[in-house]
Amino acid sequence: MKKIIIACLLLSLFSCKKEVVIENFKEELAGSWELERRSDYTGTQQYPAGNGDILVFDKVGNYQRKSIGSITQSSTYKLSRKKDCHQSDSDIMIKLGETSSDTRVYVQIKNNQLIFNTSNCYADGATTTYRRLP
Repeated sequence: MKKIIIACLLLSLFSCKKEVVIENFKEELAGSWELERRSDYTGTQQYPAGNGDILVFDKVGNYQRKSIGSITQSSTYKLSRKKDCHQSDSDIMIKLGETSSDTRVYVQIKNNQLIFNTSNCYADGATTTYRRLP
């Protein structure tokens, strides 16, 4: 009986850790982000500050995509943890939208940059970087 109780406590401890990581990431994600750079197999495209391509996230799972001040998309996002095919800097995956065909990419925040990466299972993946707006 004692072993069962210990096993249950350990299981609940590890399952809570995943939720804490996701909740902490939501806190850090909340705010406005402007497109800075896109990189893929064709090369890298830099975008100047003030370009107007903005993502806005809240803490409860909603986001908006804006272009030069106009909302072009408004939907929900979901965060989950998933290991990529090969070692990577992030195991947090974001799903933008509500349908099964919506965008799912790995996401991380580093040095006030929001970085989206396609899975490293693909040889010709892409990276999109946004800068945090004040």
